[in-house]
Amino acid sequence: MNTIRIGAVSLAVAVLAACGGGSGGNARGVEVDGAWIRASIPGKDMTAGYMSLRNTGEAADELVGASLPAGVAERTEIHESVAVGDGSPATMGHGDHMSGTNGGSTPPVMEMRRVSRIELPEGKTVRLEPGGYHLMIFGVKEPLEAGRKVEVELRFRHAGTVTVTAEVRTG
Repeated sequence: MNTIRIGAVSLAVAVLAACGGGSGGNARGVEVDGAWIRASIPGKDMTAGYMSLRNTGEAADELVGASLPAGVAERTEIHESVAVGDGSPATMGHGDHMSGTNGGSTPPVMEMRRVSRIELPEGKTVRLEPGGYHLMIFGVKEPLEAGRKVEVELRFRHAGTVTVTAEVRTG
């Protein structure tokens, strides 16, 4: 009887270890590290989230969705910041070009675009960081102040769902 009970417990521990076990930030082949959310700005109901995703699995995967608890925010989308235009007046819209300083050209404009997924190549790390991929968090219900911890649910095409704790930080 004791042998059967010990065997069942050992099997359960092995299964949980193989699945990455919850709050450790590991979802069957994807490790999540350094998750943080930018502190919200008073009067604004949106902010952004960042982290590193490392694919430790044996095949490519994709981040296909994310969410925060309903009491924290209404929705979360995957976004990418991209440079648009070459900065020349011809590529700038609505008279946004500057004249004088460098021949009338300006740096490219950064735009945020919603993306349906972020590819995670096998054995590679993809960083969600300011100026690149990030989670855009809309409908923030109450101010997110530095030091607060927020649960973020990440959904991967193959690795499944993993919940990580993100610290709210300034800047």
